Amino acid sequence: MNVIMRLLPGSSIRARLLAACCGLALLTALVGGVGSGGFATMNAAFQQAANENLPAVSHLLQADRDMQRALVAQRTLMFMKSDSLAAQEQMKSYTSSMLQITEHWKAYVAFPAHAGEAKLRAEFEAARAEWERSAGEVVKLLAQDSTDARKHAIDVSLNEGAEKFEKARTVLRSLSDMHLSAAASSVKTEEARAATIRWWMFIGIAAALASALTVSLLLARSISRPLAETVDLLRDIAEGEGDLTKRLTVQSKDEIGELASSFNTFMDTLTTIIGSARLTATHVTGAPQQFLGATGQLASGTQEQAASGSTAGTEGTKRQERRRMRAEDPGLAEFIETLTVKGTNGHTHGNGHSHNGFEEL
Repeated sequence: MNVIMRLLPGSSIRARLLAACCGLALLTALVGGVGSGGFATMNAAFQQAANENLPAVSHLLQADRDMQRALVAQRTLMFMKSDSLAAQEQMKSYTSSMLQITEHWKAYVAFPAHAGEAKLRAEFEAARAEWERSAGEVVKLLAQDSTDARKHAIDVSLNEGAEKFEKARTVLRSLSDMHLSAAASSVKTEEARAATIRWWMFIGIAAALASALTVSLLLARSISRPLAETVDLLRDIAEGEGDLTKRLTVQSKDEIGELASSFNTFMDTLTTIIGSARLTATHVTGAPQQFLGATGQLASGTQEQAASGSTAGTEGTKRQERRRMRAEDPGLAEFIETLTVKGTNGHTHGNGHSHNGFEEL
């Protein structure tokens, strides 16, 4: 009894096939679900990296670039007269860079803050505000267009302003590094997850194939073996060499079991029919012998009657008796007359000839 029969006792072949197909479908769905869930998780991580981490890093880098442009424009103004055309162009560049810093920072803070990021954002905003105040003071000093004011502006820009500028940039780089590290860590995590999912899918597919092969072999064996036994037994019977006492073993309650049970019933019926035929043949074979024995007794009785009639009766009496018998049963009268003639001849010519006359009859 195979595993399927143990799991589904008394079930039909169709039910076992459906159960096997459903089991394989569930196993395939499980493998597909694991793969789909894993890929969904990886997709979410990549989407986060593509839609949050990388754009955040881009805005932070652009803000850092604009801070450097503003610093360059500010220090370039130190060597120009405030009313010159070049100084005006540098002032426009400085103002534009400061506005770009604000825009990129607003775009960055629109993304949700991760663990530890909110604190760095607050630190950058404080450092940026201090640097902007220092930079604004330098610009005001340069706008006075005097030697003392210019010297004081240079001193503020190179000392206090530079310190605050580097502090703001340090926080900005920390934020950028945080997002880059998060993106790199996410990539490594998802690569490891992808490798794990590949192995699980490989194992699941191998298990599904092994299960399909095993179930197919077991089902084929449970169907083909009883059918082969039935075919062999029928072939032996068809060739006239079969043992009518053999029966198939009913191992299940499915279609194969019903076939074996029906075949056994057929063999029982066939055995009964053959037994009846043999008994009838025996009776038919003995009937001619009984008929010959009865005929011999009738011939002997006729001979005795003929002998007694020849000594005790007259020819007239015999003729009257024959007429009466012809009237009652013409066939019997003719048969007895024939036996009488042959019996008389046999009595005259000997017992051997009497036997020959009986054989002719």
